[in-house]
Amino acid sequence: MKPFNLVRLDALRQLLAETVSRKVSSIDPLVGALDSPAFDSLSDAPSLSALVDVIAADKHGLVMLMGKGGVGKTTLAAAVAVELARLPVHLTTSDPAANLSDTLDGSMDNLAVSRIDPHVETERYRQHVLETKGANLDSEGRALLEEDLRSPCTEEIAVFQAFSRVIREAGQKFV
Repeated sequence: MKPFNLVRLDALRQLLAETVSRKVSSIDPLVGALDSPAFDSLSDAPSLSALVDVIAADKHGLVMLMGKGGVGKTTLAAAVAVELARLPVHLTTSDPAANLSDTLDGSMDNLAVSRIDPHVETERYRQHVLETKGANLDSEGRALLEEDLRSPCTEEIAVFQAFSRVIREAGQKFV
């Protein structure tokens, strides 16, 4: 793992180096944090356990990992969740692969694992809207509502609502 983007030749030349050169520091502002006397080399960077200890001090909260596909978000999220599992933790994913449940579910007392499935959440949202907003509509109004619920925006709303439900838990535990 490197604390900078592997973009441009100067950065690629640092791929196997133990220390980060000043050239790379000037290219990637994220490296600036390591460009201090506290870090003489990358081996001085804190361990994952040490970083999780800092997060755990609050006893609850939201930890989000985001990025491009295939960069290790799921792996790192699982590692952080396992480290935090001395306290209640809810690890959730919207990853289509959804392999977290197979790997971690039921393996630790304080760790709950879930997946936000866009198809399930969209259907749940559609049914809720039809049962509430569509309950008193005539057949023409209901047909218009059903057409509106086939919009791509419906999935976005449904997934956002599911995500929001999980995030609310962060006031009591780690999510």
